Amino acid sequence: MRLEVLITLVLGIAFIALWFFTPIWALKGLNYSMRLMPWGGFVTTLFGESSLIPLPLTWGVW
Repeated sequence: MRLEVLITLVLGIAFIALWFFTPIWALKGLNYSMRLMPWGGFVTTLFGESSLIPLPLTWGVW
């Protein structure tokens, strides 16, 4: 494979991996945080305890 193809492939995979783990929207406070993740749910943290709240549309797709 050519070098520029390998570089593009690595950059593409890195972009997809970072997009998957980066929150789309976040709300943060002193003892809580709420993040909307691209894979379909809110990740909430309240006093150090973290939980996943799936979106209703995600349940409809399943």
